[in-house]
Amino acid sequence: MRILSKAKVLSWRSITEAINSKPLVSSVVYVILLFLISFFFIGIQYGGNEDFYFSRIASGGNGSYDGVFCYVAPIYSAALAKLGLITHGMSVHSFFLVLFILISFCFISYVLVKRTQRLLSALILTPVILLTFALPDYTTIAYLCSIAGAVVAYYACDNFDMPKHSFYILFISGLFLVFIGVLLRAQSLYTSIPCILVLFLLFYKKQKKQTIKYFGLFILLAVLLTVFLPMIKWGAFNSQEYKDYIRYNNARTALLDSKELNYSKYRDVFEEIGWTENDHEQFYYWAFQDSEKYSVEKLERLVPLANRQRWNFNPKDFFSLAVTVSKKPQFIMTMGIFTFLCVAAFILQKKKRKLVILTFLMSNGIHAAFLLYNRSVYRVVAPHYWLGIIIILYFWNMSDMQGAIDKIKRKKLQQAVKVSKVAAPAALLVLSVLMACSIAQPLVSSYTKPSWAIAEFREFAAQNRDKVFLGDNPYVYYVPGIFMPIEFGESQNLLGGSVDINSLRELEIKRRFGIKNPVKEMIYRDDIYYMSVYRDDLIWECLKEYEPEVQRELVTQIGFIRVYNYYLPQ
Repeated sequence: MRILSKAKVLSWRSITEAINSKPLVSSVVYVILLFLISFFFIGIQYGGNEDFYFSRIASGGNGSYDGVFCYVAPIYSAALAKLGLITHGMSVHSFFLVLFILISFCFISYVLVKRTQRLLSALILTPVILLTFALPDYTTIAYLCSIAGAVVAYYACDNFDMPKHSFYILFISGLFLVFIGVLLRAQSLYTSIPCILVLFLLFYKKQKKQTIKYFGLFILLAVLLTVFLPMIKWGAFNSQEYKDYIRYNNARTALLDSKELNYSKYRDVFEEIGWTENDHEQFYYWAFQDSEKYSVEKLERLVPLANRQRWNFNPKDFFSLAVTVSKKPQFIMTMGIFTFLCVAAFILQKKKRKLVILTFLMSNGIHAAFLLYNRSVYRVVAPHYWLGIIIILYFWNMSDMQGAIDKIKRKKLQQAVKVSKVAAPAALLVLSVLMACSIAQPLVSSYTKPSWAIAEFREFAAQNRDKVFLGDNPYVYYVPGIFMPIEFGESQNLLGGSVDINSLRELEIKRRFGIKNPVKEMIYRDDIYYMSVYRDDLIWECLKEYEPEVQRELVTQIGFIRVYNYYLPQ
């Protein structure tokens, strides 16, 4: 009897009832479980360089840029920089990104379980959640927060008859998530909010007046946030040095965000600004520290070409980009889940076919637009497929499938149905974890670099403060573990490649060492070394254009870091 009673307690019905009775607790436990799986079995590796910016801000290394990082809101970067003083260089930015992932998916899972009364709706997101935890990126998380905020607010407005305190908690939580998204990257609202608005307008005739009123208010407040926060940056950081840096950054971004300009096609323009084919290749491989060749004026001369190319539709380019996307496992997984769910919903949800078609066209239309724009990047496109998955799950109606369920019962397959209720979610969870592990594990490993090499190189640079170390964008490779402390600030004799160009920090180091063009002067001076982590040949080819006889000597190699001295033979 005791065994039977325990079996009854652990029956699927009792588990389902427990989940439905406490959807928030169930959602939090589910997402935390996925975080632990990711942390212990996949690994978490932040594939970006923003922690180095924040550490530099905290140590005063950015001069008058203190408290600002050009892609995020200044109040966020200033707060993290101050927090870095307390945590002694821990990766606070990475920590908060993981925290925002946790919060966003907890809310999304809560809404889906509450709306559908089925944990299965949330389980479908398992591989998405695991992959997001494994490789957090602030752009992706900005979109995720904005989407989560919109979904939570929509749910609150769609269920206005809930207790008032619950409504206000959800509504304010939605605004808070949007606020976080805008802090991380204001552009996150440019597509996520319109997508939600399109669906809202599709069903506006069926909505209650309160839903229209309050969700409209939410969209208005979200738009105001999007406009207001960048204005703080414009007002707070109006020094000429900062304006010069933003001017340079905008020109560089405009070129790097578009498809690579063809050197042969625009040879006359490149020759006019003094770029050789090697100079062109260096720029697109992020090794462009030569301040004469890569001045802001020369970059701005090329921006109109990039803009013209960006909007010219070329079927061949579109196809090549689509092939590139097909080789990315994250894209395949994300689009595969979305497509499968759309097909299943189209077959099983007869009353929702218009919604399925609209959602399918919306998500793929956004991706196609980015392909045409030559900017099909997973961190930007994937969240819109997530949004499509959430929308279909949110509007999934079990009554549409009641006829099929009744038919199965008439065939006396009740026992099979009971087994499938337990087996299907369990199998889905296991397969999702295996899928995410097989994709995320190699990606995480590819970002990992031995931390001892970084520490030893910094010690080597500190012991040679009379020398300048010019690097080929080392921050891209110096990726800290998600909770691993990074060195506080930056060495004052290390120029970090492209990320330091036109910054006050670069100007200060140049003044201290009496340098005008560190690349060119490296040939003639014995106090400028080159630190390479990936393309040793690029800078050598560049120097040969100044002095064909230039030679190089490997001074030291520390793990994956090679330090060279370039010189002219005596």
